[in-house]
Formats: sequence, structure tokens, C-alpha cells
Amino acid sequence: MQKKAKAEERYEITFKGLITLACEMDGKLANKICDDIELYLRRNYQTETECGAIIFDGKQFIMTSVQKGGN
Repeated sequence: MQKKAKAEERYEITFKGLITLACEMDGKLANKICDDIELYLRRNYQTETECGAIIFDGKQFIMTSVQKGGN
């Protein structure tokens, strides 16, 4: 009988969670910041075929547009 390998624990943080922790604020203010960022991305980067996105390249955050995926 073989032992099953234990699954490695993995933790992920949402963008809202990152804002909340980094700025040491409550969830209500973090929601407002995330909503404002989303509105900015929609107004400045969204088209019929693309949507706004924040990409972290390992050194900095880049606001840009990416192609919408199709199903």
C-alpha cells in the first residue's frame, strides 16, 4: 500500500487583499480604491476587443489593455 503524497499548501491573495494589507486599511476603503482603479481601466483601456489590465512584470505594475478571451 502506497502513501498518498500530501498536497502542498498554496496561498493566493486578491488585488483587493493586497491593497488592504499594503495600506493597512479596512475593507470598505480598499473596495473604494479597487472600484476607482477598475473604472479608470474601463475608461482608458477598454475597447470592443480588449479590456484594461494591471500586469506585474516582476519589477513594476503596468496598466495596459489585453485581448479579451473567447469561449
